[in-house]
Amino acid sequence: MDFKQAVSRNLSLKTEIGAGGRVAAGLFNRRIFNRRSFRLDGESSQDVIHERQLRIGPICVTHRSRNPSLIGGGPHEIGVSLFQIIGLYSNDRDFLIKAKAGVNAGVLRTALGLTPARALAQAVDLDVLARAGFRLNVSRLISDLKRDGGQVPDTDIPDDEDMDFS
Repeated sequence: MDFKQAVSRNLSLKTEIGAGGRVAAGLFNRRIFNRRSFRLDGESSQDVIHERQLRIGPICVTHRSRNPSLIGGGPHEIGVSLFQIIGLYSNDRDFLIKAKAGVNAGVLRTALGLTPARALAQAVDLDVLARAGFRLNVSRLISDLKRDGGQVPDTDIPDDEDMDFS
C-alpha cells in the first residue's frame, strides 16, 4: 500500500461535544461526549464516549471508552497528554497519536461570577466542552506501509484465520 493510501486509511478527524463533572479544581474529571469521526476517504461515524481524567500539573492521564463502566470489559484507550493538547494513547492492539483543541466553560464558575460563592465552583463544577482534532493510528499505519514492501500479505483476513488446510 502506498503512503498516501495508508495515511488516508489511518488518519481521522474528530469533533466532540460533551459535558461532565469536574472535582477538586480539575484534579478529576468525568465527561460524556458525542463524537463524530471523519476519515479522509469520506466515511463518517458517530458514537458516545465516556472519558475519565486525572490531572497532575500539566500531565493528564485519561481513560476513554464507549462503555460507561470503568471496570467493565470492552474496548478502551488509556493515554497521557501534555497540557491536554497532544496525547499518546494505547489500547490492546494499537498505538495512537492524538491532538485536539477546543473551548471549555465551567457552568458554576460562569454563573457565580465574582461572588464569594464562586469558591464552591472550585470544589465541584459542571464543564461544557467542544473540541476538534485528529487521530493517527501509528500501529496500523506501519503495518500498511510494511504491506507495500511485501513483508505482510495484502489480505483482510486475520492471521489466525488464514490457514492452509490442503
